[in-house]
Amino acid sequence: MKHFLNLVRYKNLLIIALTMYSVLFFYTIFGSYFVMSFQEKIDFFLLVFSTVLIAAAGNIINDYFDVKSDRINKPEKLIITRYIKKRWAIVYHWTFNAVAFLIGCYLSFRYKTFWYVFIHLISINILWFYSLQLKKISIVGNLLISLLTGIVPVLVGIHIHYHLRLLHEKISVNVVDLNIDPALQHFLSQIGDWWLIIFFFVFAFTLNFARELIKDAQDIEGDKLIHSRSLAIQIGEKNTRIIAGSILLLMIVLLIAVFWGLHIQDKSYFIQLFLPLELVLCLLAIAVFFLVRKGAAALKLSDTMIKISFLLGISLPFWWILFL
Repeated sequence: MKHFLNLVRYKNLLIIALTMYSVLFFYTIFGSYFVMSFQEKIDFFLLVFSTVLIAAAGNIINDYFDVKSDRINKPEKLIITRYIKKRWAIVYHWTFNAVAFLIGCYLSFRYKTFWYVFIHLISINILWFYSLQLKKISIVGNLLISLLTGIVPVLVGIHIHYHLRLLHEKISVNVVDLNIDPALQHFLSQIGDWWLIIFFFVFAFTLNFARELIKDAQDIEGDKLIHSRSLAIQIGEKNTRIIAGSILLLMIVLLIAVFWGLHIQDKSYFIQLFLPLELVLCLLAIAVFFLVRKGAAALKLSDTMIKISFLLGISLPFWWILFL
């Protein structure tokens, strides 16, 4: 079981689930007028579960095609062929995708839209072709995976917007009738319905893109064996570090700008967000610091800092409730 959990990257799967529930949690708590029925809760769980299954299947097939390079890059983490046979990996991959696709069909039927079938089918195929070929193409594979990561909170936004009728029309309802804090009502009306989802998309996409570049810098030797044309192979480890560090610095500037904007809109909410913001900024600064240092250990530490800052960032709604 331990090796299977490591194969599917269970920590990453938990982060995906946390991201989706974090977005839902924000609109559920900040919009006290929104109460999900039991069936709607089940449907949302199925959306999260199917997303996690597709991601798990993608991780499995990625390792399936990476056996040769992983023997060089991370032999201690090699699972397929050592602990799990290749044919069983394929069985797990197709089983997870089949179950996820069936859930997508159910959600599409229930909500009378082709959206769920479409996004599930597209995600399954992108992850397959990414593992097979696209990840070997400079930048293309990095952008695709980062885009899929950023789309996760967008899935929740679309689900809420089209099928749970949560956002725009109810924000404009009388504050007294909804029993919402007037200051918070004003705050939400100023920044718009989709601000959190857009923030999550940019945050997840940018950090994951930087992390993908760092992983490529770590895996140069093994990637050469599978004839990969990753950016790290083409321009070298040092230049890849510089690009990844520049992306992280851009995110730091963006975070400061966003939260300074919140400070202008409403000082009380800026103060409540200051602690998680400070932690994320510090972690990203540490990640940049390690990127300018040489050695595999520095790259690994930088990658760890990005993962922790990502986790803190996507859990922002829980921080807000804690300090409200």
